[in-house]
Formats: sequence, C-alpha cells, structure tokens
Amino acid sequence: MAIKNIFKKKQWKADYEAGRDAFNAGQFKAAETHLRAALGKAIELDDSSYGDTALLLGQVMRRLERYDESLELTEKSFNYFNGFFGSADQRTISAHLSLVLADAGKAHADPGLRQETYSKAVE
Repeated sequence: MAIKNIFKKKQWKADYEAGRDAFNAGQFKAAETHLRAALGKAIELDDSSYGDTALLLGQVMRRLERYDESLELTEKSFNYFNGFFGSADQRTISAHLSLVLADAGKAHADPGLRQETYSKAVE
C-alpha cells in the first residue's frame, strides 16, 4: 500500500470510527457528518471501506427517517461488496440482508445468496 493510501486509510478510519461511535450513542446527525466524510475518503481505497461506510450510513439515514437515501446507500453497499468480494462473502450477505429488510423487492436473484441471507436473518 502506498504512503498516500496509508494516510487516506487512517483519515477514513478516524471518520468512520467517530461516525460509528456517534451512531451507537444515538447521535445520528453527528454520525451522518462523520460518515459522509469517511465515504468521500473510502472511494479511493481498494478494500471494504466504501461498502462498510455506505452500509452504516444507510443505517443512519434509516434512523433519521430518510428512507430513500437509506435504501440508495444500502444498495450501493451491497453492489460494492457483491462486485468486489462475491455473493458468498459475509459482508455481501449482511448488506443483502439490510437491503431486503429495507425493500424486499430488491432481493437478488441468486438462490445461494438468498438462502445465506435467510440463514443470517434467522440467526
């Protein structure tokens, strides 16, 4: 990883963790601010940062009752994880579960992914 990317990763992590902590404390507006900053940094990283951030920001939007934004971010997270890691990856399955809970009509056609999502929901 290049020095530039290490610096960006640290910046992303600081914003992401501040957003996660604010979310856990019920401070959803503060969480949104931190996570939007993190999302901007995550775009350039070649790991799960973008998907992780979009998924959590989608949860924040749901708590703020901004459902269209929540669904859009959750779908972006799922598409990112599915494209980057494949349908059998646990991050993809978790994002798919969040997506299906937000809008059942968005369920992916892959029967294996549907079964894994159902299993995760039962857990």
